[in-house]
Amino acid sequence: MATATQTTHAPTIGCSSGGGGGGPSGSGGGLGGGPPGGAGGPPSGGGGGGGPPGGGTGHGPGQAAGGAKLVGNPPQVFDGERERTQLFLSQWEIYWGLNYQVDIMAQPYSRVLCFLSYIQGPDVQDWVTHELRWLHDQVHGHHVLPNNPWLWAQMMVHFGNAFVDTMTQAKARHELTKLQMEGGHIDEYIAKFERYVTMAGYGVDEPTVLEKFIKGLPNPLARNCVEMDNPDSWDEWKESA
Repeated sequence: MATATQTTHAPTIGCSSGGGGGGPSGSGGGLGGGPPGGAGGPPSGGGGGGGPPGGGTGHGPGQAAGGAKLVGNPPQVFDGERERTQLFLSQWEIYWGLNYQVDIMAQPYSRVLCFLSYIQGPDVQDWVTHELRWLHDQVHGHHVLPNNPWLWAQMMVHFGNAFVDTMTQAKARHELTKLQMEGGHIDEYIAKFERYVTMAGYGVDEPTVLEKFIKGLPNPLARNCVEMDNPDSWDEWKESA
């Protein structure tokens, strides 16, 4: 892995809301199970890498679909240095949180492409190519819809497995078992939960992960969610809570 920290920002030319087309050739991506049934709508906050629930090109904000602009500081380029993994994810969470309603961030397919555009360098190029090929295969080969949240969740599992060290994963998994919502701060609880899930190398829609999330909610809130909405997926639980 590279040892020099880069401080430049990645160009967002890959962050167009129309993201389609094929990625460069490379080996197919590994899968942790197939996508869940149904298309899935754009998540209110997203899963996997963080970003709050509910709410550039080169020298300035990027132009997104419908005239909306990406705002805030984009994350620094990530070159694969594991010591910078959490910094990169934190910067991405802020950037995503500021722009979660912009089309490019709302659609899982284009969000994956945008995220990958900030991962650059000789030590990570093979991995990026691998993920582009995997994404292309899922959408164009296996007909997974671009707005299926599984695409984002699965890519973040791949990222965690590749760039989060095993000690960090073990700690994150331990923290997940203890995490509880405190003081009625549901947004903070969800943001922390998503961050730990990514660090742990889990997928947000795994049944055991959803069980951990539900156990961390106050009992009255969990019961109300079930009675009112009967949520089944991660995005449904976030919306209900």
